[in-house]
Amino acid sequence: MVAIHLSTIQRYSTKDGPGIRSTVFLIGCNLRCAWCSNPELMLPYNKLLHFSSLCRGCQSCVHAYPAAVYMEDGAIHMHPCAQHMAGELEEVCPFDALEQVGMQVECQQLVKQLEKDFTYYEESGGGVTFSGGEPLLQAEALADTLCLLKQKHIATCVDTAGDVAWEHMERAAQYCDLFLYDIKAFDAALHKKITGADNGRILDNAGRLAAMHKPMWIRMVIVKGYNDDRRDLRKRLQFVASLGSAVQRVELLPYHALGEGKYKSMELAYPIQEDACPDAETLAYCMEEGRRLNLPMYMEKA
Repeated sequence: MVAIHLSTIQRYSTKDGPGIRSTVFLIGCNLRCAWCSNPELMLPYNKLLHFSSLCRGCQSCVHAYPAAVYMEDGAIHMHPCAQHMAGELEEVCPFDALEQVGMQVECQQLVKQLEKDFTYYEESGGGVTFSGGEPLLQAEALADTLCLLKQKHIATCVDTAGDVAWEHMERAAQYCDLFLYDIKAFDAALHKKITGADNGRILDNAGRLAAMHKPMWIRMVIVKGYNDDRRDLRKRLQFVASLGSAVQRVELLPYHALGEGKYKSMELAYPIQEDACPDAETLAYCMEEGRRLNLPMYMEKA
């Protein structure tokens, strides 16, 4: 059985599907959304994060690996090659200021860890959610893990942007109880501008899941200046309505800047410099338009 490449497991989550869940974050993504809150999961290899608030400037890392890290203006900085030495660098820091993100775990071992919280899942109507990154890029390992979880009577969920080959989606769907499906824009040119990829396959896969009567929670991230055009919002909601009864919930997710600190820890510039929080009028418009289309709209109160 193949291994699955993941970063972390968030236990007792209530944000990624119904009930109490364990959310498994997988590494690798084929979209490049500027507002991504998990930038460390984009590229398909382990990453090194540097937390300056924990760093004491002891230079243990510099002395051990001078080709990878260096001291300048009283602060530690990383050369690009440091990302490929994450494990080694993490080991030499005595203050936990360097952290490797990424590990390979055999599917059976992962399920053994996840089933420890079975009682919480069962009593709350929860289960296990796979997020990322784009979990369906690891289609074989994901399907194997989902299958094992179903054998343990654990409810399963996949959080996806849908930009994968249908064969990958279909394979996972055999063992997936619920899809959290992100639709970031309806217009193809706009989608490519804000994510780097066309959305034809995304919309097509959503339609195919609906034809299978696979339950979906549609997620719509709204970012001011990026995808908050009302015409496109309306078309997005109309498309979601066309998916029919498979859509059990439509979640509006206003932009937040929680990923900004992660960019800093990787010494990358945060792509969004302006205030991108959508205004209340735009959110109200979405809620009203969705309800007019008889969609099960939801937005968590701030």
